[in-house]
Amino acid sequence: MARYCYVEESVLRQHIRDTFQLKDLITGSNYELVCALLIKILFEEIQNTECMIGFKTRELDNDIKYKLADTKSCKDFFEKGADKDTPVDFCISPILSYNKTRNKIFAWTFQVKRFGKFQNKKNTNGLIDYIAKIKNKYPKMTSALVIFFDGHKIINLKKVCKDKKLKDFPFETIFFIDINNDKQNYWYVNMGQLWPVYGYNAYDAVKAIKEGVLENVSFKYKKDS
Repeated sequence: MARYCYVEESVLRQHIRDTFQLKDLITGSNYELVCALLIKILFEEIQNTECMIGFKTRELDNDIKYKLADTKSCKDFFEKGADKDTPVDFCISPILSYNKTRNKIFAWTFQVKRFGKFQNKKNTNGLIDYIAKIKNKYPKMTSALVIFFDGHKIINLKKVCKDKKLKDFPFETIFFIDINNDKQNYWYVNMGQLWPVYGYNAYDAVKAIKEGVLENVSFKYKKDS
């Protein structure tokens, strides 16, 4: 049984704020934490319910109710207790599920990949080839794939969606996260969700985010195919 360590948004925000700046997203696994935060915010708006973020733990006991209460426990967990050798990078669980069914916590699970740093083609065709390679590495699963764009990318989601290379994709759906900044250090978040062959949605952040904190992020529906 998968066991997760849950953290509230305010604690994860503070951990991110204490640990790194947004300009350092391309280093280490920092981008995975930001992806988890943004997916959680988007899911709360889509599902209209408050959620928590969970990360898989290396602990072998049966306490799946473990919760990170402050930034110190959060830092200790990511340094010593997080299971980093797993196909699930994080999960999103409704707080209602966490409180009422403690032994069977419902969770949406996600695996995070980064596109752009090690790929020669960083355009739409390059993204299609990248996803097609991922397709051949995994069996059918119920998790969602999250692709973080390493540097701002202009991608044609409709073309990606309709490409036949992605037929029978093993993940339930794909989320795309694109964060870019301007000369005044304001950051803009764009997100997309794609069901290979079937359709896609796109979301824009309602307003820009000042350097460093990812505060007050919310999304507006942009397009439905």
